[in-house]
Amino acid sequence: MFGKSKKWGRRKAGETLAQWPKDANGDPEHPAFLCHSAGDHMADVIVTNMLQSFGIPTVQLNSDNGDLGEIYSGISFTGADIFVPESMLPDAKALLEGESDHENI
Repeated sequence: MFGKSKKWGRRKAGETLAQWPKDANGDPEHPAFLCHSAGDHMADVIVTNMLQSFGIPTVQLNSDNGDLGEIYSGISFTGADIFVPESMLPDAKALLEGESDHENI
């Protein structure tokens, strides 16, 4: 139905790094802060999945003791910071704000 390239489940280790853009020296671009979530796990999942569907890789870091909460319950109740590659920050912000570039559609 979806073809062999579609896979379900969690991302494999190193997958984000492989998708992360590289600079002229071949090193990964610096991550840029996009937003902080207030601990709404589903909102985090929706934002990161939406960005990834547009080809923007994301890194999510839990705030305070959120890592511990995620270990126990699978959800960080303290919120998380979401980062994207520096070169993709304007596009990521535009997607979150709901702007569209009608000329490229």
